[in-house]
Amino acid sequence: MAKDVTGTKQKKKGNRFTNWIKSIFTELKKVTWPTFATTVKQTLVVLGVTVAFLLVLIGIDALLGLGHSVFINNL
Repeated sequence: MAKDVTGTKQKKKGNRFTNWIKSIFTELKKVTWPTFATTVKQTLVVLGVTVAFLLVLIGIDALLGLGHSVFINNL
């Protein structure tokens, strides 16, 4: 009789997938998750830096726009 090769390949493939999923959850258990307070503080820092860069870019844009309009009006 011939051996059923397809059945063994599917078992190995399914077993690899199951082991992969298990290893993901094992690694997630090792992760040190930040507290809620830490997450809020870091979020506020990111928002603050973003707003600071926004203000700097708005200032640069305003100065360049002013310089452009002065240059165009003097032509």
